[in-house]
Amino acid sequence: MILEESVIFDDEESASEFVAFLRRRGCQARKTTRGIAFAEEVMTGTLDRLIDWSDRPPP
Repeated sequence: MILEESVIFDDEESASEFVAFLRRRGCQARKTTRGIAFAEEVMTGTLDRLIDWSDRPPP
């Protein structure tokens, strides 16, 4: 029987620790990096205001 599961971590170090934990217990495990974005910006206004907003440096 093969069980395949994906677990999402906030940082690479935590993912590496979990993979090491599984391997110490005889489980096969691998780590892959995937880009995931959850942020969403909803904009209203003129095109000029949108361009002004996008040109601002990040806080």
